[in-house]
Amino acid sequence: MEKLNIEYVCTGNNGRSPMAEAIAQDYVHSKGLEDRVLVTSSGSGLHELTKPSGEKGKKQWIGIIELALKNGIYQESWRQEEARRVIDTGMDVDDMALDQCVFYAVNVEAMFRNMALFEIGLVAGGKYHKPTTTQAGRRVILPMAGSNTKQVETIYAQGDLPMPQIVPLNQYVGLEGDITNPFCQLLPVYQATRADLLKAVPMSVDKAVQEYL
Repeated sequence: MEKLNIEYVCTGNNGRSPMAEAIAQDYVHSKGLEDRVLVTSSGSGLHELTKPSGEKGKKQWIGIIELALKNGIYQESWRQEEARRVIDTGMDVDDMALDQCVFYAVNVEAMFRNMALFEIGLVAGGKYHKPTTTQAGRRVILPMAGSNTKQVETIYAQGDLPMPQIVPLNQYVGLEGDITNPFCQLLPVYQATRADLLKAVPMSVDKAVQEYL
């Protein structure tokens, strides 16, 4: 029998969706469903159709670096100076300096994600930074936010496969709002995101199993 694929989607497949995947996989195993349910995750903002590029992409990353600096993500004084230099230079900044600041923020996100999961006995052990792609089969796609939902719909609209069920995670299980986005925040925000996911993810697995299996 073909497995049911439940896919959790955030923007970069580095923070929220890997956390959701780890929580869902643990729940699936606790229910003895591993032979019937496949849990995956992806990033809706990593696809060529949705990934910002050129001046728009550079402006977005400069804004992210500014947020990361404001929230204390850059710990070493020399990294703080680098980030300030990137922000002050603005659109004329060279790509290498921009990439280094972004790379650091992304690594910090992975660290806080792992810390938040490890506190509850889980490990994000998958391969991440994967773009959302069109796939056939029994699939439920659960984005973390409405913006991710629109990106996934855009990706599927350009392909030849039928549109699967694509519903924001909280909406799918009858909860309000989006899953808290912790990117460029400190550990307590990742813990809050974890709390969101610990509530919504098991409910989503139960509902998907009831609907499709």
